[in-house]
Amino acid sequence: MKTIFYLTLFILGLSLGACQKYENGGRASGAIRNIVGTWKLNNYYISGISLTNNLQTTDYKETFEENGSYSRQYVDSLNQVVTESGGWDLDGEKTRLSVNGVGSIALTPGWTTQGVNTFKITLLTRKEMWYTYTDAAGTHEFHFNKL
Repeated sequence: MKTIFYLTLFILGLSLGACQKYENGGRASGAIRNIVGTWKLNNYYISGISLTNNLQTTDYKETFEENGSYSRQYVDSLNQVVTESGGWDLDGEKTRLSVNGVGSIALTPGWTTQGVNTFKITLLTRKEMWYTYTDAAGTHEFHFNKL
């Protein structure tokens, strides 16, 4: 009887350990449930250096709908409210976020998100999301909190 009990615990432990975790927190198994909602950008980094105070956009928000619709809204450097919409999807492992139907954004003087539509998720919980992309400038990291 003890053997069956320990075998059951061992199998349960293996199945829980098989759940993929993001590098900075959260589990990929809950990705779709967690990503749905509206997120506000709180911090922006390039290669670990905070450029949050240098952003040319303010009040940046992204909304992910359960049906795959995506929208973002922000105030640009000319103090104009910009709203764009498109779609979103996760890859099979739920580690890559793809966004389509939206243009580039002037993030800081000299840096934009030109042509970037796929991001690596490094943290995703019910209340926090971080994603990154890498280009010639380095690794761009975005930290969001759910509203």
